[in-house]
Order: sequence, then structure tokens, then C-alpha cells
Amino acid sequence: MGRRITPILWTRKTQNGDKFIYIRLTENRKSTYFSIGKSIPPKYWNKEYKRVSTQYPSYQEINELIENKVREIEKNDLEILKGENGSYLDFFLNYNKHLEKSNRIGSYKKFNNVYNHLKKFLSIIYKKDLLFKDINIDFLEKLNEYFIENNIGQTTRRSYFKIIKNIFNKGLDRDLFISYKNPFSKFKLPKEVSGHKSLKLEEFIKIIKVKQRFNFDEEYFNKFQKIHHTINFFLFSFYSHGMRFGDIIRLKWNNIKGLDDKLEIHYTMDKTKKKTQVPLYDELVDILRYYLIVKLQIVYLVMTNRDKGLFISLKDNYKDVLIRKELNGKRIKISDNIEFKLRNDFDPSFYQNDTLKNLLDKEIDNIDRRFIKKLILIQQNQFGNEYIFPLFNKSKEKLSVKQQYNFINTRLSTYNKNLKVLKSLCGLTQNLSSHISRHTFSDLSRKLGSSIYDISISLNHQDLNTTQHYLNSGDYISVEETNLGFYDKLKNELKKEKN
Repeated sequence: MGRRITPILWTRKTQNGDKFIYIRLTENRKSTYFSIGKSIPPKYWNKEYKRVSTQYPSYQEINELIENKVREIEKNDLEILKGENGSYLDFFLNYNKHLEKSNRIGSYKKFNNVYNHLKKFLSIIYKKDLLFKDINIDFLEKLNEYFIENNIGQTTRRSYFKIIKNIFNKGLDRDLFISYKNPFSKFKLPKEVSGHKSLKLEEFIKIIKVKQRFNFDEEYFNKFQKIHHTINFFLFSFYSHGMRFGDIIRLKWNNIKGLDDKLEIHYTMDKTKKKTQVPLYDELVDILRYYLIVKLQIVYLVMTNRDKGLFISLKDNYKDVLIRKELNGKRIKISDNIEFKLRNDFDPSFYQNDTLKNLLDKEIDNIDRRFIKKLILIQQNQFGNEYIFPLFNKSKEKLSVKQQYNFINTRLSTYNKNLKVLKSLCGLTQNLSSHISRHTFSDLSRKLGSSIYDISISLNHQDLNTTQHYLNSGDYISVEETNLGFYDKLKNELKKEKN
């Protein structure tokens, strides 16, 4: 939610019936109040302009106090432009600076892109500036024609005009001008393209099959090792209720909370700043085992003597040590107070047995998830402040917010390029992108019987702020049960496909 500064009359009256004037600062749904030390009879308060009416004897003095207090509150944030010409363009530029200074880098880049388009359009129509009063339906329609001529798509044009309208309304809220007509009331925004791209069930099954091939075909794994990480990130996003890439990249082991089998991922969504949680489903456990420290992976492989998928992912020197049984019966120290005595009867022939290719249907049963969860808790306890995935690291924490944003975007670009390779491996016609896993989760869960309400909570949509106020722990349990049921149904569909 944005930052809003509003002059108001206090609700309580003084003994003589007057009300004090306060400035209300609202940010992230929390309000702070600042007094200007003046009170007036309520009848002299102009509710529309939020100023003292000119009928009140000392209206100029009090309105000046209001203006000064507003400037004081905003002096370290957003400069208020009160120039004679009422420049929309100058106000837009200063608001962009405010976004950048506030480290809202994603919003800054979007708004700045629109600002640059406006400047280019103004140069074409031989105008150096754009005033608030210049924005009318004729101007908006000509601007729309410019966007069309420059091959800007319908959805993008709609988002651009929303930003232009947003800046217009911010100027109106700050009394930079008086608008006698709202130019946006008659101007029709470009229609929003309905529907988001997502995978059909049969397309999603193709991704699962490629993922399974990584678990038994060592030659295939070595050839497409980078894509193994990519498919892990894609499926992790899907099974974590559509977690966004920017949130995946920031996940640390201490984001995993709970005891024994009841583990959850707790994190704050970067886009909405809302706290959310995801049960650690079996499918997420399967992915996380690849990112445990090597010592814990070795412990798991020797003690369970199964899971060829994880064995294949090890570096050759670790595979050789296991195959030669050098670790049989030895102790592996994880920390000062945690060590494991490895079993003596570890048999590496299981990992060298090519007939596993014929046991694909039973491959998923080779994963001991209860043991992995215990190892995850050890990892969380010993290395909780480390990042889970090899996408981000401690050194990047020293970067500025803007530098971190650019770094993550670079990683995202690489991820999307690798998704194109994954698309080819899976034989898909549908293009893959980081956000498609999120849409696929919502679409498939809906088609397999989840309610729209539960899906919306799972996705943590910003539009459900009001609904979320009425939620209790029972609602979360309901959502968890729904998603567990959905994933069970999905497993059944995958089994049907095999048969």
C-alpha cells in the first residue's frame, strides 16, 4: 500500500465545540497523526479540499500551517511541486526520484519507463513540458495512438495508462491543481487481455517425466546438469503455491520452521511484503535433498542405501568414495555435537544397477523423506543463515537494494533462458517462463477441485487483504488440507499417465 498524507479534523470536540486539525500519515495500513496546534469550528472545514474555508477569518494563516506541516512530513521523502505552471512532467520526475530513494526499485523502473515514453511523445508533438491541465481525453487518445504505432501491446498500454492516471491522481490528492473534469472518466483504457498462460495437465506431466529421467539416467543428468537446477526451481515454485522466483532466490534454511514431520516454509513475499507459509510437502522435500551440504547427502545415501537420483547428482570424487566403500562404518562429524556412525553393510551395487530404468514406477519410493526432514532440521540448525539455492550468497547482501534488484534480474534472465531449453527437452509448444509455474499451480488446482477461495489464499493475492482480516488458524488448516488433497489428486493423474 502507498504512502498517503491527509489533513483531517480530529473526531473529538473541545469544550467550545471546535475540532483540532491534524495531518494523518498512512503507510502500510498504519496511521500516524501530527497536530498543527490549531482548532476551528467544524462548519469552516472544507471536506473536499481538506483545508479551512475562506469564510473563516484566519483561514490563510491556518492553511499555511497545514501546508508547512505537510512539507515537513514529506521533506525526506517526496518533494511537493507547487510551481505556477502546475507541471505534471516535473511532478512525475520527482515521484520517480522518491521511488528510487525509497528503494522501491521495481516500481521505479516501471514508472521511469513510462516517464521516458511521455518525454519522447512530447518531443514528437513539439512540446517541452506537460501540465496537469493539458491532460485531457484528446491528449490521452493521441498518446494511445503513439503507443500503438510503436508496437506496444494491449496489456502493456493498459499498465502504462494506469501509471499515468496514478500520477494524475497523486497530484490531485496533493492539491497541485484543481480538476474540473476527470479526463480518465471518458477515456477507455485498452482492454486487459483475459487469461494467463499456464500448462495443461498433459504438458505438466511431460516436465515430471523429464525430472524423473534425471533420477536414473546418469548420462542424461551429466549432459543437462544446469537444466536439473532449472527444473528444480520450476517445480519448487509450483509445489510451494506458486512462489515467485525473487522469493525463491532469497530463501534461507532458517525459513523452514517446525519440528519432526510438521515442517513449513515461512517467508515474506517481496512483492507484497506479506508474511506467508507453505507446508513442506513431499515434493518440496524431494527437491531440497539436492541442496543439503555434501556431508548430509553422504550420510543419507549410506544410511538408507537407496535414492539413485541423489547419487547421480554427486560429484565424481564422492561417487568413487561411495562405490569403493571407503566410508563404510566410519563416523562423519557435522558439528561439535552432531556426528553419524555410518553403516557397515552399504552396498553400492544398487546405484550401479542399470535395471533401475525398468523400475521407474517405483522410483519415488526410493526416497526416505522422514530421514531427509531430520537432515533438513540439522541443516537449518547449523547453517540456518545460508541460502538454500545456489542463486544468491552472503556477499550479495552487501550490495545496495538497487544492485541486488539488478543482480536478481540477471539471475532471472538466465533462469528464463534455461527454461527455453527445458521446453525443448519436454517437447512443449507452450513457452515456459518463471511465472508460468505460478499460473499452472492455480489452474491445475482449480481443475482438480480446489475452491477459488483456497487457491487465492494459497497464492496470497493482494486483493484479499480485507478477507485476510477475517481469517483464523482454521482457515489455514483448511487451505493446507485442500492443497494436500490437490497434490494427491495430481499424483493419481501422473500414475494414470504411466499406466
